[in-house]
Amino acid sequence: MCEIKGFVSRVGIGLVLITVLFISAAGCATSGVGVGYSAYARHDYDKALKHWQPLAAAGDREAQFFMGVMCFEGRGVPLDHAAAAAWYRKSAAQGFAPAQNNLGLICYSGDGVTRDVDEARRWYAAAADQNYAPSQHNLAVMLLAGQSGGRDVAGALRLFRAAADQGHAPAQYMLGAMIDAGTGVKPSPHEAAHWYRLAAEQGHAASQHSLGVLYERGRGVNQSDSEAAHWYALAAKQGYAASQNNLGLMYLSGRGVKRDEAAAAKWFARAADQGVAQSQYALGCLYHKGQGVTQDDGAAAMWIERAADQHLSAAQCMMGVMYLKGQGVEVDEPRAASWFARAAEQNNGRAQFRLAQMYEHGKGVSPDAVTAAMWYRLAASQNDPMASESFTRLANAMTHDQTAEADALARRWLEVHSASSSQLAAFGDDQP
Repeated sequence: MCEIKGFVSRVGIGLVLITVLFISAAGCATSGVGVGYSAYARHDYDKALKHWQPLAAAGDREAQFFMGVMCFEGRGVPLDHAAAAAWYRKSAAQGFAPAQNNLGLICYSGDGVTRDVDEARRWYAAAADQNYAPSQHNLAVMLLAGQSGGRDVAGALRLFRAAADQGHAPAQYMLGAMIDAGTGVKPSPHEAAHWYRLAAEQGHAASQHSLGVLYERGRGVNQSDSEAAHWYALAAKQGYAASQNNLGLMYLSGRGVKRDEAAAAKWFARAADQGVAQSQYALGCLYHKGQGVTQDDGAAAMWIERAADQHLSAAQCMMGVMYLKGQGVEVDEPRAASWFARAAEQNNGRAQFRLAQMYEHGKGVSPDAVTAAMWYRLAASQNDPMASESFTRLANAMTHDQTAEADALARRWLEVHSASSSQLAAFGDDQP
């Protein structure tokens, strides 16, 4: 009953704005700023402050930027986002792109200033016009999300590409994701793989995960489970939950890696702790079966219920079974029926079959032959032979009108829930 699948392709295109807390010492034109930079890199914040503060007060735009960084991070000075914004503003007014970027971020977030998305966009644009990659990325994020003006997919694509061409890993990832999904451009898994790889080789976790997905599915690259596992492992070790889940699946099945149930449980647990429903369900199943962990139905029920609360239908169905049988929880037929119903409403065929049994035998619900027949019919439309046999058996004991009512209810349910044409076809040639 506890079947583990739960592959996670992508959590979604992450519209994450990039702040710049450090720049290269090569960009420091003033010798005093460079000395402060060296001290800051050694975590000698008092010495950095000693060099930067007088220079910033005298109007040095780089020193003003670094004073903003110190105030924003609370290093060498009290944490003060308002003071950080003030220093960034002074530096940004002198055209210093890193300060313009960070001021844009502060305006966007409202840390230390009144939130102003329009002003954030203006500062990002000012830095992007200087070909500053982090700001090109951030402005592209806003254009893609339609913030501060209408959505501009073409503009976002152009800016992501400009930043990606400079080696900016987050932009390379976003460009790859847009090309992968065909957002504003013809889909090309091969080109997407190129951009994912460039970012992945810089340690960008989301790109490592996406490249792993392409290898696992053989899209844009030659299919290779071992390559998929390699990239998932790199991202998983950085805490990337989707990769932790997928790596757990690979260890459980022995694809791309040597089968290792304990390793699977370890990676599922890490992703489950981050709230990944598929991993919570998988970990619960391992506890239920005693695979890779000590058998413990109490722990199984805890993790599976967490996944069920996130509307994962397989977990909801399994919780119904556990409440019905008293596995890790007290027997509670009404609660079992409730979980079966939640999963059945998501068109989970096994849950529809279980719910039909509950209605047929009056377990946790009032007995209702018509409703039972409806759910058997729905489960049967998903090629469940046991459901088909149960529907036929029950229909033979019902009147013609009852059977017709159950059939009509099932058909209406499929239409309302936009079921597949194959499921509707199971009801005969008279379907609309």
